[in-house]
Amino acid sequence: SFTTPRRETVDGSGQARKIPLARFPMKARILRTAAPRVEAAAFLTAQAVNETGFPLLPGAVGVYVGDEFAGRAVLPATPPGGELELAFGADDRVEIDRKVLERNHESAGLVTRDEVYRYRVRIGVKNRYATPVAVTLLDLVPVSRDEKIQVKLLDGSTAWTREDPERPGVKIWELPLGPREEKVVELRYEVRYPRDFPIAGLE
Repeated sequence: SFTTPRRETVDGSGQARKIPLARFPMKARILRTAAPRVEAAAFLTAQAVNETGFPLLPGAVGVYVGDEFAGRAVLPATPPGGELELAFGADDRVEIDRKVLERNHESAGLVTRDEVYRYRVRIGVKNRYATPVAVTLLDLVPVSRDEKIQVKLLDGSTAWTREDPERPGVKIWELPLGPREEKVVELRYEVRYPRDFPIAGLE
């Protein structure tokens, strides 16, 4: 049950009427996550803990960034102390640019010929805000499931912060960006396999 902050009159017309029940500020953790191999955008989410002391009822909610309406989301039922996450869509003030700078192919080996592909991927992340932001960047190195296919990381790759234990090959960089700062991540790797062993799925 909820107690309204003031008296309300509800007429008998049968029409639905909305009334405010309460207003609570909540501290949110703002996250920006980009996987430019899939889409060249940083997606903004907010994570918070329901510290209001009241359950948050499920339903559609309006999402605002500052005073600007950013869209609608679905709020799940969240008990006191429960965690909630809201999606704000792509953040157009964080620019992501991913390019495959090199894709070299050669045949190697003396006895048996191997097909060798070497890749150099460059990802630029630029902060257009006048304040610092943090971006979590994800990209992928192919993972071999056959001993005939060898994947090797090459010198020049930017050291990643961690790997995703549930998604083999996914590398994660945590990038703090100062106001209007740009950072570049490079990923270099080699894929080698026998000529008579065709494979698919390389970039």
